[in-house]
Amino acid sequence: MKASVYVETSVISYAVGHLSHSLQVAANQQITRQWWNHAQRRWHLLISPLVIAEAGEGDRGLSLARVRKLQGIEVLPTTQEIMDCTAYYMKHLLLPRKAYVDAGHLAHAVQHKLDYLVTWNCTHIANGQVLQRLRKLNDIRGWHTPLVVTPEFLMEE
Repeated sequence: MKASVYVETSVISYAVGHLSHSLQVAANQQITRQWWNHAQRRWHLLISPLVIAEAGEGDRGLSLARVRKLQGIEVLPTTQEIMDCTAYYMKHLLLPRKAYVDAGHLAHAVQHKLDYLVTWNCTHIANGQVLQRLRKLNDIRGWHTPLVVTPEFLMEE
């Protein structure tokens, strides 16, 4: 059985965006594109309505490319438990108000008990301090905590 992977919006953005002038971002984009070429074969990819909404924002050409990239990926339902979990994370993870959607991504991966959440958002999601608080909060509530990683972590050898 394939491991389950929640694909956060930044991964889709890196997979289809124009190559950045920043060497670090460009390298991450290349890693993402390489990972994406084999991801659906190796992993059970999942997204939420939040990913679809975010992917559709911004530059029209890029948003269309992002939405096309998402076609065929299973969309997880947003339940009341996920909405409650998102609110709980906003209160206890010490995230800024603008990170509400990021808390929602975490809530989807947690409440659906996924194996991984893959992201390039190292500010509000793949951040050591946030992840430490997330694990502690989830342990208190008896919730599953997925591994939060970048595509590079999930690259095949």
